[in-house]
Amino acid sequence: QMYLPEVESRNLLKSITNSIKQPFISIFDPIIQHDAFGQVMAQNLTKAKIITTSSMSLLQTRTLQNHIDKLVQCGFKYVTGCDFMTCYETILNGEDRTNANMCEMLDEVEEWILIMKHYCFVVAAGGGGGTYKDTSKNSDDDMTEMFCSVDENNPLGLDSKRCLSHKST
Repeated sequence: QMYLPEVESRNLLKSITNSIKQPFISIFDPIIQHDAFGQVMAQNLTKAKIITTSSMSLLQTRTLQNHIDKLVQCGFKYVTGCDFMTCYETILNGEDRTNANMCEMLDEVEEWILIMKHYCFVVAAGGGGGTYKDTSKNSDDDMTEMFCSVDENNPLGLDSKRCLSHKST
């Protein structure tokens, strides 16, 4: 959805929440932000002809909060996200981090951290308006809420201190 114009991206997300009984989506997207590194990212993507217009979703959702707000506005009930560095530190267990640290993909750790802070992982669920709508609370509702929560029961390890989260009432 990041390569679509913002209007089409929102239409796609709204069609998901309007047509699926229990929508669930995970997004791995760049967060260009408004800093020098983000400006270089945008310039490089423009030069590579990946960014072809300023109306692209990629440029309209520059921050993690922009992603969360957009998903809520498109009808998702539960939305939680964090940057990739937070994923690395909270979702991966110690053994996985040790294995990842053994891969020397960059000369500078600081560069790797900067890159990781410019990509996000967002999960969103609920708010579905599909043709069959069961209003009773069931295990599917519990599961979608659990994956988008920031409490100790989250199977992904998303942390309330390090992630942004929204729960519609």
